[in-house]
Amino acid sequence: MTQVDGSRLIGMQRTLASFGGREDGGVAREALTATEREARRWLIQQVSGPRYSWHVDAAANLFLRRAGTDDSLPPVMTGSHIDTQPVGGWLDGAYGVIAGLEALLALDSAGIDTRHPIELAIWTNEEGSASVQVRWARVPSQSPRRWQPFWAAPMPAECASRRSAMPPWRRHPKP
Repeated sequence: MTQVDGSRLIGMQRTLASFGGREDGGVAREALTATEREARRWLIQQVSGPRYSWHVDAAANLFLRRAGTDDSLPPVMTGSHIDTQPVGGWLDGAYGVIAGLEALLALDSAGIDTRHPIELAIWTNEEGSASVQVRWARVPSQSPRRWQPFWAAPMPAECASRRSAMPPWRRHPKP
């Protein structure tokens, strides 16, 4: 039976935590900083070989792709984020990225090919600390009396062209 390598997973988690690691055990790795870029470079270096590729989209999200036997099929995706609040924990978000990375490496170690490609998404600014404004709104899926925070930021041009296709509650106001 194929299993993940727990030692490798924890080792990668600790290495990622070293990018912005603090003496108190926390991590300061805010989005779009030099520290976060170094961590992204390290993540890219963990996957190599002809079956791997990577790209960054217009919103600065990073995608590591493991080719499938039929790359015309849509990818199976996993992932999370590696940015932190100005003083954050070492597992929030980052664990989802490292767990996805370990799954890719476990498939490689076991010599398993997948029909679909697999993409590991590393979302940008999930924590919302990179110069964005907090807004409050009623979220349709919640009680109408309950207010929820959401982050609003300038929308990348690529996303703006899809604006009308999004449900109204998912649209960001035009800048």
